[in-house]
Amino acid sequence: MIEYFEKGTNNKTLILFHGTGGNEKDLIPLAKAIDSNANLLSFRGRVNENGMYRFFKRIAPGVFDLDSLKEETYYYLHRIQELAKVHQFKLDEAILIGYSNGANIIGSMVFHQKDIINKAVLIRPMVPLKEAPHDDLLKTNILMLSGMYDSIVPKQEANELKQMFEKRNANVVFHLLNTGHQIIASEISLIKNWLENI
Repeated sequence: MIEYFEKGTNNKTLILFHGTGGNEKDLIPLAKAIDSNANLLSFRGRVNENGMYRFFKRIAPGVFDLDSLKEETYYYLHRIQELAKVHQFKLDEAILIGYSNGANIIGSMVFHQKDIINKAVLIRPMVPLKEAPHDDLLKTNILMLSGMYDSIVPKQEANELKQMFEKRNANVVFHLLNTGHQIIASEISLIKNWLENI
C-alpha cells in the first residue's frame, strides 16, 4: 500500500482516492488547483486487478464484491484516523475527494462512519451498496459531480445515491455536468466554490 503525504501551509487536508487503474499521484494536480496550500494525503488502492489498482474488488464491471468493499471501507476509515495523528492534521478540516472507484469507496465510508468524515467530494460515483447503514449524516457535506453522458454511471444511479444521502440527512450539492465519465476543467471552480460555502 502506497501513501503519499505533502505538508501544506494551512489547516486544510485534501485526502485523495484515484479511479480504477490510477495511482496515488493521479489527483495531485486537481488537488493543487483546488487548494495549493492544503496538506495532501493520497492513497494507492490495495487491490490489484490485472495490473490496475483499485480500492476494493469487483465481481464484474459495476458489480462489487461487497465483502471486499466492507473490509476496505473500515480499513481506510481506520487508516485516515491513524494518519491524522501521525501527520497532525484535524479530521474536521479534512476533505475527501474521490474519482470513480475512489468516489465509490468514499461513498461507502460516508455511510459507515461515526462522525469521522464531514466533507466529501464524489466525482462520478455509483451507489456503493444498496443496503447501506441508516446512520444520521446530518453533519456531513457532500458534493456530487456526475456526467450527463457517462456511459459507466447512468444519471438515474447518481440520483439514487443522492437520495440515499439525503434520506440520512446529509447536506448534498449535486451537479449533473455536460460531460461523460472524464473529469473536466470546470469542476475545479465548482469544488472551490462549494468549499467556500460550507
